[in-house]
Formats: sequence, structure tokens, C-alpha cells
Amino acid sequence: MQYFRDINNKVFAYDDNVKSNEIPSNLTKITFDEYESFKVFGCFDKTRDAITAELRLREAKEKFTKTLQDFNNAVLNYLDTICKSKGFTGDDKTRPYRAIANYVGYDNVFRDEAEKLGAWIALVFQKAESIEKDVLEGKRELPTIEEVLEELPKYE
Repeated sequence: MQYFRDINNKVFAYDDNVKSNEIPSNLTKITFDEYESFKVFGCFDKTRDAITAELRLREAKEKFTKTLQDFNNAVLNYLDTICKSKGFTGDDKTRPYRAIANYVGYDNVFRDEAEKLGAWIALVFQKAESIEKDVLEGKRELPTIEEVLEELPKYE
């Protein structure tokens, strides 16, 4: 293939068997890397290695974002399960782990358990955020959801 661009940076590709006198004279020949760079990034100054690296990084970030959402959901479900087992069920608008907030800060029969759960939830979030930070900084490999849940503090 032969690759070209016009003065407005519109790119064109022609088969190798197309003769130069058949290609409009207002087009400037460009390399395949420039062509690919423009297709992907809208500019002509990236090499194939840079393009490949950036595409891999994009894919990794997309995968990590999806995985991170799955981790967050797993952690929240873990919190909800424990809170439900202690009688804090929430409602259609409030997750069980958030329902404990209704019972802290004033005297009531649920206060002690709610405050204990609240302290534990803070530790769970602290550990989950620490795991996420270490992965993002490259200090550790991306764990499985099961490994994350195993590392979280247990409620006693």
C-alpha cells in the first residue's frame, strides 16, 4: 500500500499497483507509521512502537477499570453480607453497609453494633484502597477478587 495525505491532513491509501501519475498531485506521500498514527491519534508524529504501546496501555486501563469496578462491587457486597447478618438490611435506596449510619451517634439499642461495624467498614475500605494503590503504582500484581476478599479485615 501507498499512503498519502492532503493539505487538510485527510489520509488516503492506494494499492501498490496504482501508478504515481494516477495519484492526485496535491497529495503528500507518508509512511505506514504516519498513516497508522493519524488513524489512531489524529497526528503524524508517532512511531509504530509508540502506537502499539499506547494502544496496549489504553486496553490495560480499560481492562483495569472494568476489573476495578468488579472489585469495588465485590467489596461492597462483602460489606452488605456482614451488615445484613447483623440485622442492618437497608432498603431499596440504601445499601445495608450504609444503613448502620442511621444508628450511630445517639443512644439506641443498635448503636454499639453499628459503631463496631462502622469502624470495621473503615478498615475494609482502607485495605481495599491500599491494594488498589499498590497495583496502580506497580508494587504488586493485580490480584483476583478472591485474593482481595481474603486480604480484607474480618469482622469479629
